[in-house]
Amino acid sequence: MCFVTTLKKVMEIEGVGQKDLGQAVGASQSAISLYLSKKMKMPEDIALATIKTLKNPRLLAEYQEEYGQAFFVVPTLDRIDDHHMTVIETLIEEQSESIRSLQKMKKLIKNKQDRKDLSEQDFKELKSLEMQVVDVYVAIQQHLISMSKFGIDVKELETELHRKMINKGYKAGHRKRAHIGAQI
Repeated sequence: MCFVTTLKKVMEIEGVGQKDLGQAVGASQSAISLYLSKKMKMPEDIALATIKTLKNPRLLAEYQEEYGQAFFVVPTLDRIDDHHMTVIETLIEEQSESIRSLQKMKKLIKNKQDRKDLSEQDFKELKSLEMQVVDVYVAIQQHLISMSKFGIDVKELETELHRKMINKGYKAGHRKRAHIGAQI
């Protein structure tokens, strides 16, 4: 699927018309029509405003995939059973496979520094193990999409995660100051 195709489906499901969307994101109805018909590429600011307005994580995932907006762009799956319980079971399975792969990987690269220390066979095995690890990305993305119907806001989680990493000292940024009298 693509961002615009997903956007059309979301608009239909939510009962949002082109004029209403245009007013919400600062674009004319005719501009929205051109974007939806793919006669004109939707500008980034309008796309991001659309995602924010419609509060749909699948739209965000599609946008990031299509425009390479993430460190590691994962496919947004559209031919799966996306019931939240099925997605949770899949995530558990993928994480279990990832852990087993990481355990094998740990043995494979122990006492090795970089690519030149690996035989061709070791390198092939390493890539295969790494594929099991990255499958978790797709499962996590699908999980977050499925949980949106329970009110889980992906952007809110993202903000909280950044704050958490800063507070733990894992990321540069401003830490929250400890309250007076709080135990440190």
